[in-house]
Parts: sequence; C-alpha cells; structure tokens
Amino acid sequence: MPNARKIKEAFVSPSSSARITRAMAWLAEHSPSQQILIIAANREAAAEIGRQAVLDSEIGASYGWNRVTSGRLAAEIAGDV
Repeated sequence: MPNARKIKEAFVSPSSSARITRAMAWLAEHSPSQQILIIAANREAAAEIGRQAVLDSEIGASYGWNRVTSGRLAAEIAGDV
C-alpha cells in the first residue's frame, strides 16, 4: 500500500515509571535502524531511555533513534531553529 498511513502513538501518564516502562516496551518492538523520535523532558533523560533500551535488548546500537526535548521539538516545528 503506497499511501498507507503510519500509526503514531503517544503515551501519557503522571507516573514516570509507567512512562519509562511503556517506552522501553515500545522501543523493544522496533528495529534499531527505524526512524524513531524519543521525546523527553531533557536530552539526558531521552538518551538514558535509548541507552537502556539498547542494553536491555542486546541489539548493540541504535542508529535510527533520535532524541529531543519537547521544547526543541516545538521550536523545530515552528521553524525557529
């Protein structure tokens, strides 16, 4: 299907452990080369989620996963960057 829509997900929870657990499970379902955007409160938190997902899955590396803060993403979408 050339015009198939891609499904995007957002998980919202007041519990940080629930968010991290869900993010780790979701990342485990995807290839390390797949283009994925990890959005977190700060860059270190996004990097830690990606790093832990790589270590837990023993895939060795992730070269399609990009990390960004919500503020940076908003600025990029607005075209201020």
